[in-house]
Amino acid sequence: MLLFLSLTEFIAISQEKVDSVTNCCTNDALPGKDEDGRPASFQGGYLVYQRWLQKQLNTKEKILNENHLQGKCLFRFLIDTTGRITDLQFCSMKGTLGETIIRDIYAQSPLWEPAISTKRGKVSQWYCQSINFQFGQSVD
Repeated sequence: MLLFLSLTEFIAISQEKVDSVTNCCTNDALPGKDEDGRPASFQGGYLVYQRWLQKQLNTKEKILNENHLQGKCLFRFLIDTTGRITDLQFCSMKGTLGETIIRDIYAQSPLWEPAISTKRGKVSQWYCQSINFQFGQSVD
């Protein structure tokens, strides 16, 4: 099982529910047009996040292979002002094994560094993620 990860991040303040794939990750950017800030980040940076996520997915390899899971799982999660992931919203693969596995993985996520707005301090931020599951290819 070869799992391809493509990462996309963006920031948004509102927590509205978005169901369509085309609107899942298109919220306005943070901080605002008239302020500066720092986006939320995984402790250790992007490469550490990528390695953590791949390691978590590798622990699920047997169940993924047994169920021939294939497809693109697009989702977003909210990183709150304490660095916890508080909400997962799925744009694709809703109600599937893919969603179950992703929910399990992110329930175990370490704390992130929260986003900071120069005008408002720590703020919540949405982070978009897509994972392409491709059955039948070996992991190098």
